[in-house]
This record gives sequence, structure tokens and C-alpha cells, in this order.
Amino acid sequence: MSLEIKNRFKSDMFLFIVVLILCVSNFIKFNYKMPKLLPSGAEERIHTLSSIGMSSRDIVQTLKEQNMDVSQRSVSNVVNNKGIMREAMVNGQQKPKYRRPVKIRTPENIRKVHKMASQCNPPSLKYMARKIGTSDTTNGKMIHDDNQMVTRIKRKVHKLNDKQKQNRKTNARKLHEHYLAGNKSEYAVTIDEAWLYQHYCDQQTKKCYVKKGDNVPENWVREHDESFPKGFMVVGGITGRGPLPLMRIPKNTKISSETFLKYVLRPLMKKHLPKIYPNEMDKVFIIMTKPHPIQHRRLKNILQKNV
Repeated sequence: MSLEIKNRFKSDMFLFIVVLILCVSNFIKFNYKMPKLLPSGAEERIHTLSSIGMSSRDIVQTLKEQNMDVSQRSVSNVVNNKGIMREAMVNGQQKPKYRRPVKIRTPENIRKVHKMASQCNPPSLKYMARKIGTSDTTNGKMIHDDNQMVTRIKRKVHKLNDKQKQNRKTNARKLHEHYLAGNKSEYAVTIDEAWLYQHYCDQQTKKCYVKKGDNVPENWVREHDESFPKGFMVVGGITGRGPLPLMRIPKNTKISSETFLKYVLRPLMKKHLPKIYPNEMDKVFIIMTKPHPIQHRRLKNILQKNV
């Protein structure tokens, strides 16, 4: 019986302490107010009025007429030199410094972040945080809010050396001057190839849902197919007057110049382009990837014979 009374007493004391803490915190939250800052020049005015013998109530009324809202308690504190700052000044001590929280988003740090973020390949936020001594969140705010920068994804391009870049620049200039300037682009035809794969759409999912405490059933598995998905090659193109139909390359066909001539170039010149350019095939020119010199001469002879 005594053990039960002790346990109940402990639980009651615990509840009493919790309630007391909540009451004190609420009292501090709703009743504690930070000291109000006095208007500029109010302290000097209070000392002047007090020196001529005015009471605190009269000083409050006088300052109110001068658009200075000051309480009677504040007047008493100023007259009696109450407060850390006032006591230090009366005793001839050094004025104590007000310790404010350290500001991280300083102009210097903002400039450092801007310098690193403005690079072509900017470092990560974690690297910036270690370099400057800040956090990832603060760096993000300095980038987006302070420097007014936005995040964008760079487009992918082919990696080229200097010789390839100069070659492309020369070819692009010649292509524009000889074929694309003015209304010549109407007769331009460009083609390219791509692989299309047959993916299994109704596939098994990675996730499943069971109740808490239950295990995943043994027959709930995700089978992995080790073979590559089935696919085939197609060749498509676009002209100055519209797109071309896709041309499919048969399965198990060796990719060679013969295949290109048989399944792409001949259907293109005999079937598809004459429908788009009737009686104007002599004006049409095809833009494609630069072939091997031997294949280039062969393709050129075939095109001259109009396939």
C-alpha cells in the first residue's frame, strides 16, 4: 500500500512541476516586455527639466506636448541614473558594448559568394560553406536573395578540340553563305538517325506497401531482365517545307554505305522528296554528317545521277 502511495505522490509532483513550468513560461511570454527605447534627445531634455525642479509627472506631460512619448518610470530611471549604461557613465567607467549576434550575411561574404557562384563551373554549396565559414542555407540565401541570382541547367554539347571547332566554324559559314542565305533554306534537307527501343511499360514496381510490423511476402519480388531492350534504327529528316516520314532500318542489318543507299538515300530521292519538291529536285541539297572520303565520292556520284 505504501509503495502505491509513493508512486502516486511522485506522479502528482511531476504533474505539478509541469503545470508550474507552463504557467511561468506563459506569464513571461505575455507579461514581459523589452525596455522601450527613448526618443532621440529625450534623456537630455529630462535632465534639463529635472534640474529646474519639475516632477516626473510634469516632465511626462511636457515631453508629450513635444511629441515625445515617455513613461513616468522611464523619467525616474533617467533622473536616478538607473541602468547599466547610465551607471557606467556616472561612475566614469567605459561604456559597455552591446553584444549583438554575429552577422554572417555581410557585404564581404556576399561578394565572396558572388565571385564563386559567377564562375562557369561554380563549386558546391558545401564547399562554399567550408570556405567562408557559413552554412548551406545561408549561402543559398546570399546567392538567391542578396545577389539576385537564379539556378539554371546548362545545355549539353559535344566536346570538341580546337581543330574541330575551327572546322565547324568554317563549314557553318560556308553553309550559310552558299545555301541558307535568303530564301535558299527552303530547299535544304537535313537527316539524322536514332535508335528506338521497345520498353516494357507494365513493368514490376520497385516499391510495395505492407502494414506496420508485417514482412514483405516472399512472392513479392521484382524480376530483373539481363537482356537489353529490343530496338531498331530509324532515319528521320526535316526540309524547308516540312518534316520527312521516318525510314526504318530492318533488323539484323549491317550498318554500311550499302544499307544507307538502299534504305535511306534511294527512298529519299525517289519517293519522299519528289512529293515535297515536284519538278524542283535540281534545287534540293542534303545536309548530313561528313562521311569517309571514299563513301563521300560514291554518294556524290549517286546523287549526281539522281539515284
